[in-house]
Amino acid sequence: KGMLTWRTKPLTKDDINKDGKAVFQWAATTGFFTQPKGGHFILLVNGKEFLKFDVSSTTTSWQSPDKRGTLAYNVLGFTRADNEDTVGVMKLTLPAGTVKIGESVEIGVKGSASNSMRFFMLYETP
Repeated sequence: KGMLTWRTKPLTKDDINKDGKAVFQWAATTGFFTQPKGGHFILLVNGKEFLKFDVSSTTTSWQSPDKRGTLAYNVLGFTRADNEDTVGVMKLTLPAGTVKIGESVEIGVKGSASNSMRFFMLYETP
């Protein structure tokens, strides 16, 4: 049921590619794969639901319902010997027109109430 939000720096023209898309990356961990499914995480962009994702033990990606944006998770390894939790890099691609130069983006991840111990964790990086 928890919610985690963070804000990007204000965007410059260099942050938006030639197709008008913006890409954000962050280090993350997902875990407790053996916990009951049914739960998921909701990724929000500027307070609006963008897509749903779940824990993953392998590199994977999820698409927004309109198929214009993605969240990719590049799994780089496991954080525990029992392979319950992975660590990797998440890459969020937002479609053209979603963000504006000079404005920051609020990204959020909200858990569902599923009686599961599955988790998402964000690492702060410089």
